[in-house]
Amino acid sequence: MEKNVIKKIINIWDPLGVYGLAPEDEYDDIVAKVAVFFETKTDRETIKNYLLAQYYNERVKSEARVNELIDILLSLKP
Repeated sequence: MEKNVIKKIINIWDPLGVYGLAPEDEYDDIVAKVAVFFETKTDRETIKNYLLAQYYNERVKSEARVNELIDILLSLKP
C-alpha cells in the first residue's frame, strides 16, 4: 500500500486531534510504522495495539475507532 494513501487515512483518523493545526508531517512516524506493518504482513492484534498506543489522551482512546481504521486500511490493500 502506498504511504501517501496511508497518510491521508491516518490524517483523517487524527489520533491527537491536531490535524490542520499541527505540521503537515505530524503523523509521518505513524504512517511509516503502519506501512512497514502492512509490508511485513504483521498480525492485526499487533497493529491494533500499536495504533491504540498512539492516542495522546486516554479519554478519547477508542478500540472501535482503531478497528475501523484497520478495516479501512485492509480494504485498500491490492
